Amino acid sequence: MKKYNLSLSPIKLGNITLKNRIACSPISLNMSETNGVITDNLISFFSNIAKNSLGMVIVGNACVSNIGKGAANEIVVGKKIHFEQLHKLAKSIKKNGAVACLQIAHMGAQGNTHYTGERVVGPSSYIVPDIGIEAEVLTIEEIKKIEDEYVDAIVQADAAGFD
Repeated sequence: MKKYNLSLSPIKLGNITLKNRIACSPISLNMSETNGVITDNLISFFSNIAKNSLGMVIVGNACVSNIGKGAANEIVVGKKIHFEQLHKLAKSIKKNGAVACLQIAHMGAQGNTHYTGERVVGPSSYIVPDIGIEAEVLTIEEIKKIEDEYVDAIVQADAAGFD
């Protein structure tokens, strides 16, 4: 283990100290409710990951809206209905000694209406080669709305206890 001393030593990132330098990269399990609310199964999964002496656990692909999802059961953050379970998730990760992080996303032109039932949108017309769906071009107002959804998601994640 001597050659891994650096990996197992604490590191400070801004005002947060990780107990070691081992991180779980972002994982998206597509196990939320269809409205994006986190399930107890997701909480259990990430809690179990955090029990493995990791310094950081990153919950992947938490979308800012249903239109921003790439799959029907992806996590959504930013609305009041999402807060309680998001808070439980952050708490369960931190209870096990890891820093809790959230990857916030919007699929944009990479979305797939066959999985989500939602519009596929992007800043310009684009066809995803492997699925052949053309993204609708966003208006300036729609882009501003997505920007606001990102802010709402970040504020909610912070209030829920994510680092």
